[in-house]
Amino acid sequence: MTVSTHTYTAVVVGTPNRDLSIRGGGVTLDTSRAPFVTGTIQVAMPGTVTLAALDVRTSPPPRILITATSVIDGVTQTRVFNLTLRDRVIAFRDGTIGLPVSSDEALVLDHAPLADDEALFTRQGSLRSIVAYVLGKAIPGATLAAGPDQAVSVYADATNEMINPAAAVDLTGWNATNLNTFTRATVQAWAANSNQTAFNLRGTANTDSYIDTAFAAPGMAGRNYLLRARQRTTGIALPSANAGRLRVFYSTNGGVTYWPLADAYGTSAANTTADVSMRVGFPIGTTHIIVRAYHGFNNDQSVLWSDFRLSEYTGDPTDLAYFDGNTPGTTGYLYTWNGAAGLSITRRRALISRDPEALLWKAGQSGLRLLASLVQALGLRLVCDETRTWSLRAEGYAAPGALAIRHGVNLIDADDSISRDGESWFDAAVTVYRWTDRNGDRQERRDTYAMAGYSRLRTFEREMPYPGPGFSQYAVRRAQGRGREVTAAAVADWRAQAEQAITVVLEGAPIQTGQTSRVDFSFDRDEMTVTTRTTDTPAAAWVLIPSGSKWTDQPTGGSWTGEAI
Repeated sequence: MTVSTHTYTAVVVGTPNRDLSIRGGGVTLDTSRAPFVTGTIQVAMPGTVTLAALDVRTSPPPRILITATSVIDGVTQTRVFNLTLRDRVIAFRDGTIGLPVSSDEALVLDHAPLADDEALFTRQGSLRSIVAYVLGKAIPGATLAAGPDQAVSVYADATNEMINPAAAVDLTGWNATNLNTFTRATVQAWAANSNQTAFNLRGTANTDSYIDTAFAAPGMAGRNYLLRARQRTTGIALPSANAGRLRVFYSTNGGVTYWPLADAYGTSAANTTADVSMRVGFPIGTTHIIVRAYHGFNNDQSVLWSDFRLSEYTGDPTDLAYFDGNTPGTTGYLYTWNGAAGLSITRRRALISRDPEALLWKAGQSGLRLLASLVQALGLRLVCDETRTWSLRAEGYAAPGALAIRHGVNLIDADDSISRDGESWFDAAVTVYRWTDRNGDRQERRDTYAMAGYSRLRTFEREMPYPGPGFSQYAVRRAQGRGREVTAAAVADWRAQAEQAITVVLEGAPIQTGQTSRVDFSFDRDEMTVTTRTTDTPAAAWVLIPSGSKWTDQPTGGSWTGEAI
């Protein structure tokens, strides 16, 4: 006969910790939701000081440490749940307080920036860096366990509106003012364009010296653009306020009159190179623009300009690189001239779908919702356990250890259900993303995935920028383990985890093997109820072989070749 005793204690974390007297409640670990750990404990009405410490309006909110200890046949198990308090409900009639608690996903769900945060764009090379940044903002000191990582690079179509961006052929379209000479320079290794060409400006005593190009731009009105160029100085002295200046003008009357709009500056030091860039918002009614690059030095030395790019802002502040039709294609982009090579606009086409706005952490946007869209599109899940440790979990993740629940041994009750209704099982999915982009336009993208011969499709709708394909596949593959569930109640085993291997032996039914998806611990009954995703498994299956044994040691006639692995 098995003899077990269970005790439960709780404290409000502080200086000092304050004891709570548990009257009942429980804790749940559930892979299908966030927070991963939730629960409610009922405690006796505490004193005034402890009651004040349970005010969830503090920042950060109170933390509750729950310790569960069992002694089963002389073996002691202890587990501590470090959870955040979400609510406080006093039942005056019973003299108790209900304390709903959860793991730290709730804190990240609470947190949102006051202004748009562009910091994630500099972390595109690492999902872990993105996660760590958001967690650090919501929960300073949060710990992300070692695990998988991959890039979360964003891509956007773009057009370089500069018709002659780098003097690759000649000086067409550019005019010189107050210069000694204006020529085309070749073999310029500092230039980003593949031809290594540039515009060569030699100055005079007049420091209002420059080159510029004007063109009609009715489609730019009311839009935000990126203007960038690269500047190179030689052995120059006597710089003026115009040295290294890149300037934009606009006209609303067909190019008759121009007004200055924006400026940015490169270098005025000798023998240096600078990338010059700025975001420009063209006013409503703009019909023409001028792009002007200055010499600005009081002498006859050379100032070189090249690699001009004028593109509608893609939403990615790190998208500053020059491109033209000669730029070599990559796995992410294809570049083509729209007309004559070197003397026409260039179109850049994104070959990978992941909108830049997916990395913009917008004011008021929950940190957890932002991360969920990125993480799930890559087939991962972000989980915080009861120890406050965060992890990125891939599809094949399995918690350490294994459970066994057997009729006549430790099983108290069980249910076995298979259902096609509800939303838990499906074998195809369509995810519809809708959002309002940076220009105020409504956008929509669809992500689809299906198993071969699918028969039940589920549609997800997301009001968020498109994070790239992947969520539909993630959802379908997760759903394949659902639909059939075995729910088994047993004496609480404090080693039990969600996503843990399990074997369930029910009376008169095939042995069930699979993985736990949910574990409910009841402090009232000293029990756990485990929900599993399982399959029928023959008694001679190799997955049931005890650790340290070989499949050849199993009963004669047993076969492992046809069994599910």
